[in-house]
Amino acid sequence: MRWHVDQAAQVFDRLDLDEAVTTVLHGDFTPWNLLYEGENLTGVLDFEATHLNYRVADFANSWRGYQDEVIEGYEEVCKLSDLDWELLMPVYWAWMFIGVKKSIETSLEEKGALPDFEWQIRHLLRREGLMSRLARPYPK
Repeated sequence: MRWHVDQAAQVFDRLDLDEAVTTVLHGDFTPWNLLYEGENLTGVLDFEATHLNYRVADFANSWRGYQDEVIEGYEEVCKLSDLDWELLMPVYWAWMFIGVKKSIETSLEEKGALPDFEWQIRHLLRREGLMSRLARPYPK
């Protein structure tokens, strides 16, 4: 996990983040918070995580590192900038780090419960589809 933190930090340090587009985000824009009638999106639920952030943060979370159609669909509506593409991977990993933090907090609150990082680790290890092109390979 440390390798991912270091990689994300290097990207954030290298980029001029003042140039990144920010907007009010849903914060949990995931399939279970979307309502459909047939194939038509009819509603969005669950707005308690709404916040100001880089626009790439909302669809990076929805992407989950493997649902490439989320990124492709977004690009059909609003072209991603080069900066968005550079931010996609470290922002996605940042969501995983937030999940690790929450697991640790839950573990401390429930004294004696061991934190479970399986979900985050599986997602950090993904290397297929867009992820294979965006994430640097692991060192040998």
